[in-house]
Amino acid sequence: ALRWWTRRSGTGAPELPAGAPEPGATARALPVPLPDAADPAAVLLGGLAADTPDRTAERAERDPALRTVETALWLCRAYLDAGNAARAEEWVARAKGWSGDYDWRIFWHRGLVHLTRGAVDQAEDEFAATYAALPGEAAPKLALGYCAEYLAARFREPGAREPGPPGPDAQGAAVRGPALRGPGGPGVRAPDAREPDAAQAAARARAREAQA
Repeated sequence: ALRWWTRRSGTGAPELPAGAPEPGATARALPVPLPDAADPAAVLLGGLAADTPDRTAERAERDPALRTVETALWLCRAYLDAGNAARAEEWVARAKGWSGDYDWRIFWHRGLVHLTRGAVDQAEDEFAATYAALPGEAAPKLALGYCAEYLAARFREPGAREPGPPGPDAQGAAVRGPALRGPGGPGVRAPDAREPDAAQAAARARAREAQA
């Protein structure tokens, strides 16, 4: 935002953007999980350029040392940065096949893929499952907060469908407060895993994991 103050002409106050970033931009800006130090490819991946995912993918097909979960997740993120959600989804699917036991990183990266495609409701489910596994981490809270704010904004848009009578979902909505308030209107805080909506979202993500 520094450019709004250093690269403008005139003496009037600058008009700062008030809207939230688009889902795809948010997916690229969310924190990257720390690599698993026990993964044999972790050190090698740290020195690769993420702007050439095709080259790394071809190498991974030939080199058994690169057929690891960290490689697959690295390629998922690299393809998302390149705007190729389809290839990113392929590699997160490979990571799931290689990870074996339950791995929260699969939920996180599937959330990034959904977010890039604009499927914020599905991304929220995946981030809720991540948060259920890592309740003390800030990154899933940040992702959940964005999803909740984005989805709530749809009901504030002109022509949005009016909500029906209060139901179970309304209980979760009532718990939220205006912690993320900005010029665009009131926001919502990142839901706690104990709230009905977050717990239900995590359950939906786990159900999809079991069916995949």
